[in-house]
Amino acid sequence: MNSIGVGGPASVNLQNIQSLDVDKALLSVQYARASKLEGLIKSGVEDIKAKNEAMHQLLQASASLRSIQSTVNGASRSSEEKLTDVQSAAFRAVQHAVGGSGGIRMPETVVLTFGDLTNAIETMKSRVDAFSDVQQMDLLRLQSMSNKRNEAFDVMTNFVKKMQDSGSPFIGNMR
Repeated sequence: MNSIGVGGPASVNLQNIQSLDVDKALLSVQYARASKLEGLIKSGVEDIKAKNEAMHQLLQASASLRSIQSTVNGASRSSEEKLTDVQSAAFRAVQHAVGGSGGIRMPETVVLTFGDLTNAIETMKSRVDAFSDVQQMDLLRLQSMSNKRNEAFDVMTNFVKKMQDSGSPFIGNMR
C-alpha cells in the first residue's frame, strides 16, 4: 500500500509521510480524510437532489390519479365501474409520465375500471412510502458524513494550534 486516501491533491503517499514529523504526517492524513469526505458529501447531495425530483414526480402522479378518482361518480364507485375515455386517457398519461409502467399495473384490456385506478393509487402510495424511507436513510448517511468531515477539520485545527503553541517558546526565546 503506497498511498492513503484518494488520488489527486488530497493524496498522501508513504514517501511523503516518512519525511514529515508525526504532527505534520497526522495533519496530512486528516486533510486527505476531510477532502475525501467533502467529495462524498457533494456526490451525496447531488444524489439526494435527483431523488427529490423523482419523489416530486411520484407525488404529482399520485395527485393526478386521485384527481381522476374524484371524477368518477360517487354512487357508482364499484371496482367494476368502467372509466370513461377521458378518465382512461388521463390514467394512461399518468402512467406515461412516471416512465413506462411506473410501478402501476396496467391491465391488458382496453377498458379501465375504477378498481384498476384504485390499485394504481395504492401502488403509487406504496412507492412514495418506500421512496420516503430511502430518502430518510440517505439523509442520515449524509449527516453522518458531514459529522465525520467536521471531526476531521476539528482534528486538523487542533494539530495546527498544537504546532503553533509548540513553536511559540522558541520564538519567545529568540527575542
